[in-house]
Amino acid sequence: MIRALSRFARSRFGGSAVELALVAPVLVAVGVLAVEGWEGNAGAGRMRAGLDAASRYAMAGGTDQTAMRTLALEAWTGRPANANVVVARECLCGTTVATCGTLCATTNRPPSIYYRFTASGTGEGVFGERRLQSTQVVRVR
Repeated sequence: MIRALSRFARSRFGGSAVELALVAPVLVAVGVLAVEGWEGNAGAGRMRAGLDAASRYAMAGGTDQTAMRTLALEAWTGRPANANVVVARECLCGTTVATCGTLCATTNRPPSIYYRFTASGTGEGVFGERRLQSTQVVRVR
């Protein structure tokens, strides 16, 4: 009996199978996490591409906020069903909020105009839904 146990202890048959059984779950977990990370980055990148389209329109002189929102949504490929883009126009004299049609009191110049684009939605991930959100601010004057 002792001789059989010592032979079994020295035997190398099946060692690779045992190692694979121990390492395989770790490899599968790393693969699933890699796919989850890639999908998250790809979804966020497609969302930012939509915001970039709206930003380019604003920087080219466009002022129609409805058109900006439509451009952003149309350029957002693979967007989720609940995708939303909010466009806000802000006028600032330095760091102070100002009325867009008036001159700044301190400089007697028109205020700087900014457009703030905020996109949001719920994307699908390997582990369930993932909240997507991105904001981009563009100064046009």
